[in-house]
Amino acid sequence: MTTYFMPAMEKIEDRIPLSLRIRQDLSAMHTMVEAHPRLAILISPNLMSADYIGVLARLYGFYLPLEEALLANQTWIPDVLRSAPRWPRLVADLSWWGVNTSSLPVAPAAKLPSVHTAEAAVGVAYVLEGAALGGRLIAQHVQKTLKLELPRGISFHAEGNKAASHWNRVREALDDYPDHSHEAIIASAARTYQALHDWV
Repeated sequence: MTTYFMPAMEKIEDRIPLSLRIRQDLSAMHTMVEAHPRLAILISPNLMSADYIGVLARLYGFYLPLEEALLANQTWIPDVLRSAPRWPRLVADLSWWGVNTSSLPVAPAAKLPSVHTAEAAVGVAYVLEGAALGGRLIAQHVQKTLKLELPRGISFHAEGNKAASHWNRVREALDDYPDHSHEAIIASAARTYQALHDWV
């Protein structure tokens, strides 16, 4: 009689896609940034033009140096995450409000997340891309509350009208990254959220 031995079945854990992991792991940090008093005012019915101008000025000081650093390392970033820099829109908006950006403070490198590895650059790009997508709702509220006409004074936030299909491509690009790179990308995104919170 022949006896057959079945090999032991290895336990195969379900692989969690990076797009899901990064959203779940950083949900609290995303909420922390949104709850920042200076940013939360953007969707408040009590929003005043001075509040909005103040937010734009701080965002300019963050986006300008960070996007310039990211642009210098964009070869590490998937095409779908290589959006055009958004700081020029901040310049345009602030100019419309009568603010000269040359006098505004800019975040020093020490207060910004690093983009000097592929994983670091992807983590930063993910946060900036998500912020662009979420700007649509802010633009609608600001437009209504401050009685503005698009895109005058609100082009930075109004630019967020990206189709859901674009974000689907972003998720697909993230999910292509091997598991061993996930922790570094998530850590970079977390540093970006923290740096934005601390600067704004």
